[in-house]
Amino acid sequence: MKLYHGSRVIEEKPVFGAGKATNDYGRSFYCMENRDLARELACPRRDDCFVNKYELPMNELEVLAERSGVNVRSIRQYEQIPDSISKAEAATVADLAKALGCGMEDLLPPRTGETE
Repeated sequence: MKLYHGSRVIEEKPVFGAGKATNDYGRSFYCMENRDLARELACPRRDDCFVNKYELPMNELEVLAERSGVNVRSIRQYEQIPDSISKAEAATVADLAKALGCGMEDLLPPRTGETE
């Protein structure tokens, strides 16, 4: 799977938690499958933008499934339909967060009207 991250700097390797808390996506490191959209969202009015490309072997999801105890099918659903994780059981989100080394709130989309 190829994922893209738009940025004003080259990011050799994504670092979770390095973003600003005031960003729309919090401290997380957003990536998407659409290269052009990654660029547009990161630098809508600038020409000095980089689009970093990362290749995620699908077996990485299997590693996450193994570490978290959450099946690969569910993880793929949460990845492809971002709001679907909001409907997951709290224990599932907790297991994924623990496996990823982050907080549960980092995996959930912001609530409507919520600001940082």
